[in-house]
Amino acid sequence: MITINPFLHGNPVPPAKLTDRDDEVRTIAGRISTGQSTAITGPLRSGKTSLLHYLSASETQSELYGKDATQLIFSALDGYALSSQLNLAQFWEYALKPLQERMNTQPSLSTLLEETYQNCQQSKFENYEIEKLFDKLTQAKIHLVLMIDNIDGLLHHPHLNTPEFWGGMRALVFRSQGALVIIVTANISLNQLTEGTQSSEFSLPYFNFLYEIVLGPLPEVEVDKLLQQGNTYFTEDDYRFLKELAGGYPYLLQLTASTLWEMYAKGAEKDPIKRYQWALQEVYSKIANTLLKNTWQTWSDKVQEAFLTVSLTQLKEQKKALTWQPSLAVEEWQFYSQESDKHLPKIARLTFALYELQQLGFIVADNNLPNGWRVVPGIFLYFVMGQLNPGHRDEDEMVALPHLQFQDPEGGDILKDVFRPLSLFLMFMGTFFMERIVYVMLRQVLEFEQSAVENSLSAYLIRFGFALGGAFLGYKLSQFLNASRLKNGTSA
Repeated sequence: MITINPFLHGNPVPPAKLTDRDDEVRTIAGRISTGQSTAITGPLRSGKTSLLHYLSASETQSELYGKDATQLIFSALDGYALSSQLNLAQFWEYALKPLQERMNTQPSLSTLLEETYQNCQQSKFENYEIEKLFDKLTQAKIHLVLMIDNIDGLLHHPHLNTPEFWGGMRALVFRSQGALVIIVTANISLNQLTEGTQSSEFSLPYFNFLYEIVLGPLPEVEVDKLLQQGNTYFTEDDYRFLKELAGGYPYLLQLTASTLWEMYAKGAEKDPIKRYQWALQEVYSKIANTLLKNTWQTWSDKVQEAFLTVSLTQLKEQKKALTWQPSLAVEEWQFYSQESDKHLPKIARLTFALYELQQLGFIVADNNLPNGWRVVPGIFLYFVMGQLNPGHRDEDEMVALPHLQFQDPEGGDILKDVFRPLSLFLMFMGTFFMERIVYVMLRQVLEFEQSAVENSLSAYLIRFGFALGGAFLGYKLSQFLNASRLKNGTSA
């Protein structure tokens, strides 16, 4: 009998498979029942769409809403799927289709709403007429629950990212007395969403009717429960590897565990360290240009700065990205140490950014590190390393990292290395001695006249070339001596 891989990733999780979002479900379901609106925010692939499906699924409605379930009409739209040609009237026509369907099957509701709904259509869904429609719904004690997945996609919509749309929606929610409930999801914070709607110097609070719920990492007990599905193959070391690489991030846990499961099922590799390395490369190749890169780009500048600071400090202190990997090369570690020293003083002014990263599940408190934080999931630290080390990255995977200087392929800072006192001294000495050596060689060995050595263009070019070679040898010697001090634990 074939053993089925139990780990699901890719599509939204079916309602029966939703993993430990009990607190979020209870809060949002309670707000829906009482006519209140909610914004669900969190990283890409954190389970926001799965949560929407769970809240609106026919098989969960009785359990979640009890006797109020029959008074709820759910309408679902996706901000990324709406046509760029869609106008305001067409948006509301799509949004109200489930209400139309309920009217077709419920004659008493149709009698109450039909004339008002026709007026909405004739006016091309002006706010004034839509308000009348929701007044009627209030009389019937009906709540229209409009779920807009990926509402941040509308920030780039040519016809909907307007004061008329955002202000009109806000006014309808306030005036409908709970008949219109808005539930949205976004890959950015509510503050960022608000900033994206501002088209003038005046900040308008379009989303102050929404209560924000951030989908963070799964609790450790739920991570353990999810991973126990793999107990046919997985060892305790495997569980530690999966937690370190994926943290409490639901999608990453499912993807990484599924990848490791398949490697066991195929008997691909017996050595555990090689198996982990292959699993890491397999997962990274699938998400580096999508999930990791896009997540980074959704963060504000301060959040990026905070994450980079934590990452550099962690690399400096533990001298590796993941515990089972070998230590970093000396030159690479030297670079991370130098960058960490430059970024660490900024950590004090990044308190709110650090709190946001902790909420999202990308860092956890760790008193063993100088800044008090550690990166999770570990694959994001691996991603940052890929951006910082030009010699080991694909140009297509590069994203902008703040305040980094030009690097040589070995990870060193060329300008800073050149202008170190030791480098300057050795380069000067190398230049002087090589120029003197070639001068003597031209006079004594090749028997050039002194005037020819000093005035001949060919002799001058030879001396200049050897002088440059001496400077280069001096620079490389300074790098070698600096690396030797680092290996012995002394300051660079």
